[in-house]
Amino acid sequence: MDGRGRNTDLLHGGRRRRGGPTIGVNVLDADADGRICLRVPAHTTFGELKMHIYEETRLVPDKQRLLFEEMERDDQEYLDTVGVNDNANVFLVEKKKKRTFEEGEGSRLSSAAEVRPEKEPGSVEVPVEDPLEKENRLKALTSCAAVAKVRAEDDKLSEQSGSVEVPVEDPLEKENRLKALTSCAAVAKVRAEDDKLSEQSGSVEVPVEDPLEKENRLKALTSCAAVAKVRAEDDKLSEQSGSVEVPVEDPLEKENRLKALTSRAAVAKVRAEDDKLSEQVAALKGVVNGGTQAGEKEISELTELLMKQLLKLDGIEAVGEGIEQRKLEVVRIHSILKTLDSLKGMNSNPLGNDSRNV
Repeated sequence: MDGRGRNTDLLHGGRRRRGGPTIGVNVLDADADGRICLRVPAHTTFGELKMHIYEETRLVPDKQRLLFEEMERDDQEYLDTVGVNDNANVFLVEKKKKRTFEEGEGSRLSSAAEVRPEKEPGSVEVPVEDPLEKENRLKALTSCAAVAKVRAEDDKLSEQSGSVEVPVEDPLEKENRLKALTSCAAVAKVRAEDDKLSEQSGSVEVPVEDPLEKENRLKALTSCAAVAKVRAEDDKLSEQSGSVEVPVEDPLEKENRLKALTSRAAVAKVRAEDDKLSEQVAALKGVVNGGTQAGEKEISELTELLMKQLLKLDGIEAVGEGIEQRKLEVVRIHSILKTLDSLKGMNSNPLGNDSRNV
């Protein structure tokens, strides 16, 4: 059964293109998390497999990308030649059309320059908006709203500082500064409570402070001192600047910096998920090395999850350092997949594995 509730275990239409044995192929939709179970002759090309997928999903073959064992396969390649066995997994990815500047902006400018025919009085022409242009327009409106919010905060800070224009604070530095201020406030609250207890106790002997609490209180006081030092340096720079305007960050540079932060965060999220999968593979490796045969289903599921992680990284628009981080994570996933392949071979030959352990 596939995601649409249809039985696809049989060969479509009851026909076979070639004689010979048939195999079951699990087509996994990476975009919709769907599964299509097909049964086709083993000596079938990937191009013919795309036609079977088209009959089920109505996704034309030109927009289909079929991946097997981490590689995109050509239409002329045969399933049995590349190693597709019974109940093997083949990943389906829909091709996304990317418009270049000449196709997008160039065509739009050229169409705008054309002489339009005169409209009849009282008729209103409603232009049909291109989906890609609509998406870009919504992104632009979202970014404008974010910039307007930051600008309002900057104006408020500028009014408080007089005629001196305060530079835009980095989000990470602002978060750390707020954490430090919060810890300072907490320490001040504890100190006030200690003073109150001290007044109430009078000549009563105060109990000895716990060493761990004392260490935490000293750390908090140290962070407060560091914040006070940074604040004093900021005040000194503000006095030196006088009425000199501090240059505002270029909008394009700010946008690129935000994109870089977003891409790094996306790669970090995938890396955290890969850490969990790597721990599972390491545990499975210990079981197989110990002479116990692992389940083929568990190895297959881990391989499928790692392939989806590769697809996630492929969809991240990395900028700056995010490109290198994404590249390193791709190499790491390939290394984990190689470990799974070796475990699969060891699992199929447990006697040879036992001799190696001896």
